[in-house]
Formats: sequence, C-alpha cells, structure tokens
Amino acid sequence: MKLRILSFLGIFFVSNLINAQTVTASYADAKYNVVFGVKGGVNFSNQNFNYSTEEGNFDLGTASLTSYHVGFYADWMFNEKFGLQPEILYSREGAKINLFFVDFDQVLSFIKVPVLFKYKPLNKLSLHVGPQFGFLVKEELDIDINDGVELIDTAFKKFELSAAVGTEYAISNSVLVGARYNFGLTNISDMTDASVKTSNLQFYIGLKLF
Repeated sequence: MKLRILSFLGIFFVSNLINAQTVTASYADAKYNVVFGVKGGVNFSNQNFNYSTEEGNFDLGTASLTSYHVGFYADWMFNEKFGLQPEILYSREGAKINLFFVDFDQVLSFIKVPVLFKYKPLNKLSLHVGPQFGFLVKEELDIDINDGVELIDTAFKKFELSAAVGTEYAISNSVLVGARYNFGLTNISDMTDASVKTSNLQFYIGLKLF
C-alpha cells in the first residue's frame, strides 16, 4: 500500500512538472530545463519528547534511530546559480527509547514533500534550504520484550511542518550525493500534556532519469 501511494504521487509529481517544463520552454531558450530523478539513502533520526506532569516538566531520554528514505526529485534551475528542488519521499523516522527499563523503537513513516531553494556556488556543488511538509502514513511501537511486539500508537498528528538545510555534489552528469538535516517546527504529539519534535540527518545518492 505504501509503495502504491508513493508511486501514484510520483507519477502525479512528474507529470505536473513536465507540464511546467513545457510552459517554461515556450518563454525561454530551454537552456535551463527541469531534470527528474530518483534518490534514496539513510536516516539518522531522533525525537525530542517533553512531558508535563503535576510534578513539573521532564524530557524523555532518546537515542538515534537508523532507517531509510526513498523517492523522486526534480531539479528546476532558473539560471546558472538559482533554482528549485521539490521532492516526494517515503521516509521512516523515529527514535530509540528506554522507559522504565523497557527498550523500544518508536517508528513513524511519512510521505515527505520538501520544497527547497537551490543555490550553486560552484558548478557541481549546490546548497539547499526550504520547508518540508510531512504526512504521517504509519505508526509503529516496537517493544523489545517477548521476542518483540509491534503495536499501533495513535498519539501522533497526521501532519508535520519542518525545515531542511543541506548540500549536494554532482559526481557525474547522472549521479549525485548529498547530505541534509531536517528539524521539526511543529509539535506532532496528539496528547495535550506532551510535546514531540523530530530531527533527521540524511545521507543519500541520486540518479538522474531524464
């Protein structure tokens, strides 16, 4: 189901940007076209938990969770230096948590839509910054007892707004590598006495399709 949703969004994403490219070409000399590709990589994510109780506030200790992201991107350069890079990604994020001597992984699966402004100080090097819109599609609480128990946790909101900053380097005309840091701007906890914000360090490789 996740792959069907991502595939549908990818087709919609690419078809609309092809239309945008066609319109752009009618107003310019087509020197700066839209490039489409796929990308994937590793996530090192974490969650900042803060709970309010009658005794006061306390932070829940967490550790980084390693997972992955995969999806589609478009590279739309306006000129030699500035451009826009929208993406659609399926991303598994979360944190490792120890609570009352019980270890568990809190895993949130998102469809992420970053819309990044791109600046190229050098021909092969680019810097990215912009907002990222997250849509929660699955929640998992993996408890490390009795050989592992997977439970559904419904204590999270379905939408997250975050910011992204990163850099990217073109190894060749068709292959690129990059690093990006995303940090949550909104509280994704659906509980009134808790606050949860995410962070995620990503490393990825991309492949230009056309």
